[in-house]
Amino acid sequence: MKNTFKYIMVGIVALVAFWGCNSLDQAPTNKFEENTFWTSKDRAQMVVNMAYNQMYGVDKMWSDEYLGDNMIAKRDRNPEERQIRQGSAHPGMGLFAGEWAWAYGGIKTTNVFMDKVHLVPNLSAEERQAMEAQIRFIRAYLYFRLTNFYGAVPFFLGDITLEEAKVMKRTPRAEVIAALHKELDEIIPQLPQTVPASRNGEIRQAAAAMLKARFYLYDGDFENAAKICGEIIEGKYGHYELFQTKTPVYSSYEDLFTSANEFNAEVILSYSMMPIIREWSLNDKVPNSTVGSMGAYFFPTESLAKEYIRLDGQPFEYPTTNTSCYTDRDPRMDATIVRHNAVWRDVDLASGAATTKTINIVSDATDGINKGNATETGYYVRKWFDPAHRADMKISTDIIMMRYADVLLMYAESMNEIGQMSEQVWNTTIRPIRERAGFTQQSALQYPNLDQAAMREIIRRERRCELALEGLRYYDIIRWNAGLELLNSDLMSAKFTGTTAQSSIFKYKFTSRDMLWPVPQSQINNYPSLAPQNSGY
Repeated sequence: MKNTFKYIMVGIVALVAFWGCNSLDQAPTNKFEENTFWTSKDRAQMVVNMAYNQMYGVDKMWSDEYLGDNMIAKRDRNPEERQIRQGSAHPGMGLFAGEWAWAYGGIKTTNVFMDKVHLVPNLSAEERQAMEAQIRFIRAYLYFRLTNFYGAVPFFLGDITLEEAKVMKRTPRAEVIAALHKELDEIIPQLPQTVPASRNGEIRQAAAAMLKARFYLYDGDFENAAKICGEIIEGKYGHYELFQTKTPVYSSYEDLFTSANEFNAEVILSYSMMPIIREWSLNDKVPNSTVGSMGAYFFPTESLAKEYIRLDGQPFEYPTTNTSCYTDRDPRMDATIVRHNAVWRDVDLASGAATTKTINIVSDATDGINKGNATETGYYVRKWFDPAHRADMKISTDIIMMRYADVLLMYAESMNEIGQMSEQVWNTTIRPIRERAGFTQQSALQYPNLDQAAMREIIRRERRCELALEGLRYYDIIRWNAGLELLNSDLMSAKFTGTTAQSSIFKYKFTSRDMLWPVPQSQINNYPSLAPQNSGY
């Protein structure tokens, strides 16, 4: 059952519409910014909850996936992510403006809170500090996302007037990140390591530490990234471990992404959902035969499918004969994507009995590749499917924003980059991740003892497969400066067997300008001080 904190948090979602801010115009627009609003602890908590809602979202996660090479949308769905990936983006696109407006809307909420919370009567110093720490984390998270997309951005830690907005310039990314590091350093000791069940979902110390580690990782400061990840592993910010269920519905890895296992010891931060109040669905991403007449429009790629290694730990290579490409593969493949001859598993809503269905992607009239509103790539989504769905396939599964497996992978990557990869590091990171995934052969579990370049390839592949469809792949590609390599080629259809003919579905195009998004043209038009535009636009 969802807890009290989550009920309060998602109940505020309807109020977000009244708080929206579609530009840098931070002038007062509603009662939440008036001093007379700040009359009780409950009202202050209302604004904290609003900020949580503005921090992330299901649509954000999927949009981020479409920006990389794990997922592709049909031509008439999410067309702007397709435009970006085909190299035809321009500053007037709605996606650029929408992301900017969404982030600064959330930042406005946090800044108003920080400016006004002192007005709340009968709020103890401890209560105020706890609220402020959560708010400052959310603000840091939003600014980090902005800098990853736009580079230099307007940076301010208090509500600003329209007159101030008109002359505000963009702050270099390095300065923004340095200020955010200071923010996180100050709030980490103010955040709790653990919370009671009634407050599940609340930001804790480990989330702030992990965000700092991401700052360092994205900036190539692997020594500091390794240091912080090591501290998380050692338990400095609370106890975390890879999720293992004693009574699996499917497998520990697959069950991790279901509502029955929310707030387990692997989850460091999640975005809360709630039955009826705020739900989501995979109807447009799963085989049509599993959900009735709903069309499928968003699909995993062959690029992702072929990354999953063999059970013996060796990289997958296409067979040369008419044999299946899916035999003896990483178990996370079938827990993440639906491929030809995969068995779709569900639970009957009426009886609770397990049900199965074999998916035919080669020739089936409903689910076959390019058959009606079916897959264009030869794959569907499995990850995030929750057997606790309602009859209309709606689910209330929380979106995991940060988890311990990512900490282990960041640690392994950082240690390798500073030349300190070892059997001990492997046995702390990659080995337990693979064991949880279902690998048993020692050749897949033992330390390979390879040089730095070869180990880098293994770690990056492991990261892609473990964290696929969680919204992180695009940022990895950018921080690795790998866009020219990974996003500059043809996206091919599935190769079901060694002799399957493939066709080009989409042509990626990536140039140096795509390392950053353009500042929305509407913002530069309204606020000329934001010029010059990012290079190439």
